[in-house]
Amino acid sequence: MDSARRSRPTFNLIGIISEVPIWAFYLVAIVWWVEELELSAYQLIMLGAALELAVLVSEIPTGVIADRFSRAGSVMLSFLLVGGSMLLHAISDAYWVLLLSSAVLGLGWTFRSGADIAWLTDQFSETDDRDEVVGAMIVRRQLLVLLVTAASVPVVVLVGMWSLRGAIVACGVVAIVGGVLVSTRLSDDARAGNPSDPSAPSDAPPATMASIFRGGRKVAGRNPVIRRLLVVVFVVGLGEEVIDRLGYARFLTQGDFGDGSLAFTGALFVVVALTGAGATRLVERKVDGGSGLGVLAAGLIFTTSVGLAMVAILPIVGIAIGLMIADSARETLYPVVFAWANPHTDQESRATVHSFLSLANGIGVVGGSLAAAAIALVGGVTPALWWGAAAFLVGSVLASAADRLDSTFRERR
Repeated sequence: MDSARRSRPTFNLIGIISEVPIWAFYLVAIVWWVEELELSAYQLIMLGAALELAVLVSEIPTGVIADRFSRAGSVMLSFLLVGGSMLLHAISDAYWVLLLSSAVLGLGWTFRSGADIAWLTDQFSETDDRDEVVGAMIVRRQLLVLLVTAASVPVVVLVGMWSLRGAIVACGVVAIVGGVLVSTRLSDDARAGNPSDPSAPSDAPPATMASIFRGGRKVAGRNPVIRRLLVVVFVVGLGEEVIDRLGYARFLTQGDFGDGSLAFTGALFVVVALTGAGATRLVERKVDGGSGLGVLAAGLIFTTSVGLAMVAILPIVGIAIGLMIADSARETLYPVVFAWANPHTDQESRATVHSFLSLANGIGVVGGSLAAAAIALVGGVTPALWWGAAAFLVGSVLASAADRLDSTFRERR
């Protein structure tokens, strides 16, 4: 258990330093894209598609690199690429540069994604309450990320009011410096003699796309709950980019805030982060009990659908409330989903299942982005928003069905 205790601050630090600069980057970037560059709905969605396609293509190869060489080095490379993509984003307003930057950000993200939850779980001995403890730690980290995000937004807004590009550069620098700090922390863990040091290469054969599909299919073949979860995360992925790209674009265009665009968007980000933190705190209590996660996931997905519908049909105040509801619920969702999946895996299959879920979600996000881009090109922002709301609505129905199956499956076990 000493190893597990040592892993907690490192696990939290990785999440905070990787996610908070990305939140800040998108706060500034969406204002730059919509207000200064005047990108169309189609162009905004395609930026998201470029990022998600890079994630989907590189998720497994970057995992192989981490397995064969060094997880600490992989984390360091992740932050260098993410920070570098932000610096690249700021040097030019040419659309192809923005697309390239988005793809590099997606590539960088994959160098640290996927393995941290499985690694954290492996720090604990095989005890009856391990899954519940890990689930609670996943949610707690999400809570910390949201609180730090809310606290950092005023600083980002102040820098952005001086220069939007300067604020983007600052986000990149923070990501790179943070990567150095995290890598140093991982190296210190190694020198401290942590037997499950995440910086050390694994002795197990590295994963490939084929092995992930084989392993994931094997687990899903004997566990119907995992099969249902794969479908749920795929369907939810179909609507995700609509929130990130078009929801905030509609907020800016309908609000017509002028020079106050960044301040108003920053205020909305703070509200979203704090609302998400409050929801995450409630979720944390639920995860501590280790039951009812399926109902909770279905509720969060349905809430996201309702919020997106509000963004599609209401005036500016309703749009702001809808984004607050949709984005905070969506931010709270994935820790719940992974905590829900954890009891249906063992130590040998856990990383494979997490990767398989991430792949299913990534395929959904890429496909949904292309569909939303086509809809936006033909019909504009509103029909694309309805596409996202419909995807989350179907996802909530599927999650409810998965929860009922989960209850039956647990009773039979």
